[in-house]
Amino acid sequence: MLNKGSFKTTWVKWSDLFSKEEIAQIKQLKKDNVLSRGVLAGDKENLEYRKCKVFFVSRDESTEWIFEKLENCIISTNRDFYNFELYPLKTFQYTSYVGDDQEFYNWHWDMHSSGELISQRKISGVVQLTDPSEYEGGDLEMSICGSLEVVPKIQGSCNLFPTFVNHRVTKVTKGLRETIVFWVEGPDWR
Repeated sequence: MLNKGSFKTTWVKWSDLFSKEEIAQIKQLKKDNVLSRGVLAGDKENLEYRKCKVFFVSRDESTEWIFEKLENCIISTNRDFYNFELYPLKTFQYTSYVGDDQEFYNWHWDMHSSGELISQRKISGVVQLTDPSEYEGGDLEMSICGSLEVVPKIQGSCNLFPTFVNHRVTKVTKGLRETIVFWVEGPDWR
């Protein structure tokens, strides 16, 4: 059962969206996928700005249960807080930050690609797959109206926020941080 999201300025947290057993199933996706270097918009590699590894997961019979949980959370949050016009979620990104490599993602919005505005990206989401005791650093931080907010690290939680919120992941200094990251699209802003 989904927990009610809690509103904190412009982001919404869903605690315990995925159980430890479900997280173990999600982590099995690594067996069938190859992690590659995360790049910036336009497939540009800039290790001073972003350093992590990723692969993308498409919606199919084997992953439908993950997408259904994410969409229930998205629909409820959007109805209660944002009221954006949205399309169904088609893919998500599995992201890995390794402490031995000091991996991170510097300040950014999720609205840009190849230097052009992607007006259809409307909501960003991050699901915490790793128990926070298994790594150090790797804080998801948001800069909202001049205030720095650190998102609590809760395994199985999902944090949603508008794609125009400036955010980053600080360097992971020890261990491994794994997440699901997704962007919900919709018709052009108007």
